Amino acid sequence: MGRRKDYNIIQCSTNTILAENNLSNRSVYEYSGYAQLDWNPATSWRFVLGSRFTENENFGKNVSSRGTIAYFIDKKNTLKFIAGQSFRTPSLFELYFITPTQTVFGTQNLNPETADTFELAYQHTQGYFYIQALAYYSIYKNKIHRITGDVTLEDGTVLNNRNVYTNGDEFTAKGLEIEFKYLNPKFANIYLNFDYVHGDDGDRLEGTDHYNFKYVPEFTASAGIHKTIGGFGLSLIGNYMDAMNGPHETIEDSVIVDFNLAYQHKYKSLQLKHVFSVQNLFDTQVTFPAYVYRDLNEIPLESDRGISYSFIAQF
Repeated sequence: MGRRKDYNIIQCSTNTILAENNLSNRSVYEYSGYAQLDWNPATSWRFVLGSRFTENENFGKNVSSRGTIAYFIDKKNTLKFIAGQSFRTPSLFELYFITPTQTVFGTQNLNPETADTFELAYQHTQGYFYIQALAYYSIYKNKIHRITGDVTLEDGTVLNNRNVYTNGDEFTAKGLEIEFKYLNPKFANIYLNFDYVHGDDGDRLEGTDHYNFKYVPEFTASAGIHKTIGGFGLSLIGNYMDAMNGPHETIEDSVIVDFNLAYQHKYKSLQLKHVFSVQNLFDTQVTFPAYVYRDLNEIPLESDRGISYSFIAQF
């Protein structure tokens, strides 16, 4: 259930309510239930099927399902095929939002967003090593985004060039994910994740160069290592984001590194833990495409370098 009793924009210095943007006393009821069947016969196969039933006050009934067929080649190798669906009804904001200046409008005749995804995965485990490779193909329909268009008010007045929410055309994406882990507490725990995704421009807005996957990096990666020595724990985590397109120009790639040092010890009946952390160790400035309004090219994504200390005591 979505319900909003009050929605106020307040000027804090005077505690004055400036606007409620047509969102006060709005509600939409939605109910859902999920059931799953897991069948594992005495063979090398396993079958899992789950379905979610949703009933929405505005958009009626929907059944979305997800199924997995797993084939165990041997004790170390597994092959999986996965097919799934997703369903999201428009939010109260997307349906009813109106600014007092009538510059942004929600749209009450929106359709729910849906996605269909097909995945093929391979898993291998041996000793301290774990490897998973996954390829996928996804189809997206009715993705909700903001465009510039004309709005007709109840009295027949037409407002030109306003920001309105609308459903986009169908578009697709294909990608590859690779996950590697080495879990050996005597030496170190290490992981490496690599993601590649390529989406088409099927939802490109007519007369513009705007579409969802324009603003998504094709390559991302994450790596980390954790080492324990006595009561000390040391970890280093790095995240890489490929260069991507902004509304006006390319945004450079970036690497963010986080550092953590922990120490655990006992004091009488207490287990004590001290954690010293440095987020964004090299103070890297990371920006992300300003894809909503698209007047700016980019906005800050990561904060500046942060240093913190935490203390935990457990009985």
